[in-house]
Amino acid sequence: MKNSTPFIPPLYNIERNPILIAFSGLITIVLIFINFTLFEQMNPAGFMLLIITSIISFQTLWFLLNPFALVYQAKILIKYSIFKSKEWYFIDVLKISFDKKNRIFITYKDGEIVKLSTFGIKPSHLSVLKNEIEKNIS
Repeated sequence: MKNSTPFIPPLYNIERNPILIAFSGLITIVLIFINFTLFEQMNPAGFMLLIITSIISFQTLWFLLNPFALVYQAKILIKYSIFKSKEWYFIDVLKISFDKKNRIFITYKDGEIVKLSTFGIKPSHLSVLKNEIEKNIS
């Protein structure tokens, strides 16, 4: 019998920016159209473009189905793309701060400062993300 870890639901979901999703969808539609016309003309470049189109269309689908960040009791999991995701634990966090461009800086107890990239986050959820992190730190 397998011992599996129990599913722990996140406390809060931070959504993606709809403009990023729309832009990614637009790029996918344009690439599918170009790919279709290349296949219609029996152009071999259509096969090379098919690989790129499939990766970008899967990334667009991934953007639609996954939130930007998941806040748990002891950590935050940020999913930037298919290929990049990071998680930060709240154990050693001393404080967090914003700069004028709404970037988040996390300062640890040992003096290390980590910048969280907030590209792709819904603008109204930026303050919610900061409040959730502050609440879990204290």
